[in-house]
Amino acid sequence: MQKIAVDQCHAIGYQRLAQAGIEVGNGQELVELARAVKGPDEIRAMRCAVHACEASMAEMRDALQPGMSERDVWSVLHAGNIRRAGEWIETQILASSPRTNPWMQEASSRIIQSGEGIKLENQILITQSGPELLSHFPMSLTPDCS
Repeated sequence: MQKIAVDQCHAIGYQRLAQAGIEVGNGQELVELARAVKGPDEIRAMRCAVHACEASMAEMRDALQPGMSERDVWSVLHAGNIRRAGEWIETQILASSPRTNPWMQEASSRIIQSGEGIKLENQILITQSGPELLSHFPMSLTPDCS
């Protein structure tokens, strides 16, 4: 009997492998170990993605001012990520006072008032080089109200 390790597969895939006489083992750990090894192209892609994220976050911070909605603020980050060839932003977790507790709320049409801060978690999924990197950049900001 042949054996194969599978990271993820639909049920029909498992059925077909079994029908072909192939024993299926859990390949998740093997795949995670392989993903841990990064080549020069992957490292370069990761550095470019981090730069794009940091630059886009700086633009968002500079644009932040009272009277903007949470979505307006988020759109600055998203536009900067797109402009820099960012791949995918997984969520829109951005909330202003008093929506910062409970945490993990997506951006809304709420207008940010003078003196309030925002919190965001930017989960950008980078797939330029194949493996996925989920980057978390928590940030707290208070708009310049002068």
